[in-house]
Amino acid sequence: MAELGAEGARSQLQAGLTALKQGQPAAAIAPLETASATLTGAEQARAQAALVGAYRAVGQWAKAIALCESLLNHPNPQVRQWATQARSQLKPPPPPPPTPKPKAAEDPGFVPLEAGNAGFVPLTDPQAIGKRTQVVRVALNPHPGSPALGSPALGSSALASSSGSASADPGTNPAIAPATAPTSPSKSDLPPSAVAGSPPLSPNPDRPPAVMAVVTTVETAAPEAQPPAATDAQTPEPYSVQWRNGGRADRRTALTPRPWGQRLVSQVIAIVLLAWLVQQSVLLGTATYNKLLDWLSVLLPWLPIWGEATPYITDDPSVSAWIALGLLFLGSPWLLDEVMHRWGSQTRKFSELSAQRPETARLLQRLVRSRNRPVPYLRLLTTDLPVVVVYGWLPAQARLAISQGAIDGLSDGELATLVAAQYSQIDRGDSAIASWATVVLLLPYGLHQWAAQLAETWQLWPAKLGAVGLSALAYGLYRVERWALFGWSRSRQAEADRLGAAETGDPNALARALVKCGAAVAEQAIANRALSPWLVAIELLLPFSPTCAAIEGSFHPIAPPEPLWAWGRRNPYRTWLQLNHTHPLTGQRMATLAELAVRWRLEPEFEASDRAAQDQQQRYLPPLPRARPLRPTTPQTLWLQSGPWVGMVAGVGVALLLWVIGGLGRLLNHPIGWMWADRSLLWGLAWMGCGLGIFLRLNAFFPEIRGRLPLIFNNADGPPLASALAEPNALPIDAVMMKVSGRLLGRSGWANGLWQDLWLQTPSGLLPLHLASRWGWLGTLIRQSRQELPIGSPVMVTGWLRRGGIPWIDVESLNLVQGRLTSTTSLVSPDAHPLRSVLLGAIAVAIGFSILMRYRWF
Repeated sequence: MAELGAEGARSQLQAGLTALKQGQPAAAIAPLETASATLTGAEQARAQAALVGAYRAVGQWAKAIALCESLLNHPNPQVRQWATQARSQLKPPPPPPPTPKPKAAEDPGFVPLEAGNAGFVPLTDPQAIGKRTQVVRVALNPHPGSPALGSPALGSSALASSSGSASADPGTNPAIAPATAPTSPSKSDLPPSAVAGSPPLSPNPDRPPAVMAVVTTVETAAPEAQPPAATDAQTPEPYSVQWRNGGRADRRTALTPRPWGQRLVSQVIAIVLLAWLVQQSVLLGTATYNKLLDWLSVLLPWLPIWGEATPYITDDPSVSAWIALGLLFLGSPWLLDEVMHRWGSQTRKFSELSAQRPETARLLQRLVRSRNRPVPYLRLLTTDLPVVVVYGWLPAQARLAISQGAIDGLSDGELATLVAAQYSQIDRGDSAIASWATVVLLLPYGLHQWAAQLAETWQLWPAKLGAVGLSALAYGLYRVERWALFGWSRSRQAEADRLGAAETGDPNALARALVKCGAAVAEQAIANRALSPWLVAIELLLPFSPTCAAIEGSFHPIAPPEPLWAWGRRNPYRTWLQLNHTHPLTGQRMATLAELAVRWRLEPEFEASDRAAQDQQQRYLPPLPRARPLRPTTPQTLWLQSGPWVGMVAGVGVALLLWVIGGLGRLLNHPIGWMWADRSLLWGLAWMGCGLGIFLRLNAFFPEIRGRLPLIFNNADGPPLASALAEPNALPIDAVMMKVSGRLLGRSGWANGLWQDLWLQTPSGLLPLHLASRWGWLGTLIRQSRQELPIGSPVMVTGWLRRGGIPWIDVESLNLVQGRLTSTTSLVSPDAHPLRSVLLGAIAVAIGFSILMRYRWF
């Protein structure tokens, strides 16, 4: 039956080619589509090339362009070359100018031609031809074995259709070439030589040039002038997700491993920095505790605990902190087992995984056998979120946790590549560091969650205030300690992607898995009205960043991903702007996987080229009505963006210069010698430089919104949010002043007391919201104690949309929406962001000045 099917498809191909030769492109489309869907290899490419010409001849430009773009990724390089040339010339013809009504014809038919011209005459003056004539170009073909221009082998049948339709109007029939078209076939109309039965790419030099033929038409009423049709950029097409599902590489070249010295240095830096931050946190907490006891002894002198019985901490707690960190490292596998158990996990046997996902089980068995290890302990998480994590500090005691959402939402091949990528971290020791760091970060994060729950239940205001303050301080400590791990975490995840793709030979499966995980995270966040705190707690163990996954996953069903990923691949300052990210930018990861696919001669699942991103943007995303005022991509722009940090570095530089001057003064016994190695200069000027940097970038970072017309999204005439995120060179300082409506999402209660987890759900996707109070975090806590934000309610947001590694909206005003009415009272203070920046800058300058004046806070 398979043989009969192949023969039938070949018959359909011949029927389509014959119809094209006879000038019937509409009749050729159906058999060519059948042949294209059934045949493979060179015959399929031949059918698709002819189908591009048929679509073009009947005016179905969108289908012709889409099919031609699919040939841009063909495994044969000659087919890709032909598709590239053909795509550059696939443009709809411009509408004809309005013409007056033609006069009645006396004798319809062909215009008499002079003898000796074989039925054709050269066109010398097109204006001299009557209104009832049309001009077609016909290429003579003296060689019967070679196809003529417009034959199906050339992938274009425009001229064949025009010669077979004597009553066609050149202004309305796109199959007729315009009079300004070239007289010889272009390279884009030539087929790839790899196509069976097709001529070579270079045209026949002996072929005579095309000549003009004048054909009269029967008089018809002249059509009224129509407005020009909307182009693809003006009327974008609706986007639909289509997976290519390419095969895997049976033969692949070995990847160059990351130098072990570079990997070891990044691991040591991450461990030392995290341990140092924990030590400094303990020292700061001890000093704060002793200072509080001093203040309480003044406020409450009647308590019997003052004097020699005062419970001061006098010993250095650093040694205790180091010992605690070591114990956490040794116990990290069992502590994470308890975390997974509380999340909802069950122990599973290897045979159960083999029954559900046989390819994943075979891959896992091959990985452990090649390394002489036992199969890791398997745990099944009952959550619907796609989670695949590997943890443990001994390879023989490693744990592999797979969620039910990953088993149900990913194919066997996709799950296998994700497991291979995660398991590869055991070989390099990254799994042990990630397990230990996750447990260390769980201490302040768990304290934040626990204190927030106490604040919800306690009613006595002193106890409630203490729980709220403890929750806020613990969350701040959690955010600070994460900074020690960002650089190492990004590098180890990028290496895991490469090794996971190399183990399976299927980088496209890993790319699809990451995209599907993001879509599932976004769906869960919308359903639960908040991002899962469990994902945030184990972020270092996940193969994706939960925040980035939720944003990009919410846009994927609506907008093409390539334009949104272009920022992470093309922005010249992406390396600096992703310093606070735990995972590489998705654009970089997809570019790496696409590069591996091309290297192993596979069709990439997602294109990672500038041209593909631009084509997708022009095809599916309308441009913004008013372009954002982008600054030139120069180092000065990045300096303005990073004003506080640049000011801090400048302050340190000035302090070091004063140290040098002080050293010279000490050598010369001058009074300025006191500046040598004075740390108060270093810390004081650094703080003052940070504050001045905040002041310098204030106006550029927060342009005035009131009195201007912000862009309005999500209405009938407004662009989608994805259009504002498709600019690859934008910086956060290049803000789009916008107004958008949606539903407010986020955690409720004191677990979100700092407004650190707020989202806006729009019809176009999810975006994080940054709300602020004029008085900083203290004002946020006071505002939260008076009235909680209406989580789940429809709102109207006005603010600054910023494009970074993680896009977000700095909110200027937040108004409730009830039906068609929008409240005029904002739920947040207007101008809160600029005023808070002024307050932070003033505090930084005050701290620096106090340090220079030798005032001791503790």
